[in-house]
Amino acid sequence: MCHITILPNTIQLTVRRFIKSLADYFEIGQDRVRIGLISFNRKVTKILQLSDVQNKADLDAAVDSIPYNGKGTNTGRALQEVVDNAFQKVNGDRADVENQVWALKLIQSRPINRYKKTSKNRNDL
Repeated sequence: MCHITILPNTIQLTVRRFIKSLADYFEIGQDRVRIGLISFNRKVTKILQLSDVQNKADLDAAVDSIPYNGKGTNTGRALQEVVDNAFQKVNGDRADVENQVWALKLIQSRPINRYKKTSKNRNDL
């Protein structure tokens, strides 16, 4: 199960490319690696259950459809969604296969000149 936060504009495209490229390292399918996706910004949005993806093309289409839900990250609620719902047999979990959670959390950082200088020596920042 991969949990992601998508940011607007070009960062969205970069994140989508990253997820698709990462998935290229796995054989995707119901009898191989199953991938689920949850987006977590202002709200937690289920994108894919483990049982939804039949092949890499299904995953790519789902990644391309991830909505931008605004600022913020709701990591705690996203992880709770995984605990409560994602790894359930009805959603595609397999009892004989180890589950893994990868959380991809992106934030926009501020340039250093937007912070108040707290030291007389610039090198201390």
